[in-house]
Amino acid sequence: MRYGTRLVLVACALAMVCGCATPTVESGTAVLHPDEEDRMGGTFLESSDIRTIASQMTGAILSMPEVASQSGVTRIAMAPVRNNTRFLVDHDIFLKRLRIELNRVSQGRVRFFMQGNAQGVRREILGEQQEGAWLPIAEELAEYLIGRMPNGTVSEPARIAIGEIRNTNIQGMNAESFLATIRSQIAEQGEGKVAFVTAQVSDRVQQAMADGKPLTELGVDYVLCGEFLAQGIQEARGRETMELTTTQRREIFGRNYTRDDTDEEKLTFEVRQNPNVTKRFNCLLVNVANETVAAEKMIRLEKKITSGVGNADYILTGEMSALSKATQGAGRSDYVIVSFQMVEPSTNEVVWEDAYESKRASVVGTVYR
Repeated sequence: MRYGTRLVLVACALAMVCGCATPTVESGTAVLHPDEEDRMGGTFLESSDIRTIASQMTGAILSMPEVASQSGVTRIAMAPVRNNTRFLVDHDIFLKRLRIELNRVSQGRVRFFMQGNAQGVRREILGEQQEGAWLPIAEELAEYLIGRMPNGTVSEPARIAIGEIRNTNIQGMNAESFLATIRSQIAEQGEGKVAFVTAQVSDRVQQAMADGKPLTELGVDYVLCGEFLAQGIQEARGRETMELTTTQRREIFGRNYTRDDTDEEKLTFEVRQNPNVTKRFNCLLVNVANETVAAEKMIRLEKKITSGVGNADYILTGEMSALSKATQGAGRSDYVIVSFQMVEPSTNEVVWEDAYESKRASVVGTVYR
């Protein structure tokens, strides 16, 4: 092979290597405004589109007759935006940006509910607040009952026995502790006009009431009894039988557990539940002399912890849809429409709807390595 030919072949090889080599790009970060194009390409929405959507929809929502004519606050619950496009995108970003814009512009005319985030801490706060309210509840019950005792003086105090405290469907409620609080408040506010009999006498009273026997011979004037009630149909389970695998058994009994999965074994566990319902206590004071209820009062102990969305005037939701096309080469085209709806909960009517449209086309270059 001639020397000139060799040079030509070497030059071609070098040209091919240099032409196929991946160019070196220096590292760096550019600070852009959210409305500024990043020149990264793609056919989906940009950050500027999301900000434009929030701005346009905020003006349209606040101009709704149902909102503009509202003298008070319009409360809005948010439902997730459905993504029907080919793109993997955080669909919450649309409603989040829209909520921020509405809160900023409306000046308190609209309010949203916190859904999902911080609910664990909220439940903890409300639970502790409700536990702290039990003493005022006992004080209120004691004042009510003492005011309806027709007899009893400092020299001859009214004798009170503790009757049965029923618990219909609230698992884990400490009835004895709550009743002891009521008892102490009655004794304190009674100022010597009431006296509680011993536990043995109270046991005989409860047995007599269960057997349907008269109470006049037991030496008491009143019987304090009541019932815990859950305002709902949810019932807490008391015991549950479970079949356990070998792994689960070893977690309970230790690693030395040797029985295999073919052995039939069931364990019964105590299952305690505290259903999230409004809990009430119905307190009764029975007059032994005529076997009538001298006083009765139902009082709320705990309020059901709700998300608050039941007070919503409207539901704000949306949907992303796209018409996507691609050539056999590297061409891509996407027509994207992001629509939003305001729904009236009771009638399920769409009282407002608007949309934002975008269409982008791109060609992806090919690099041979």
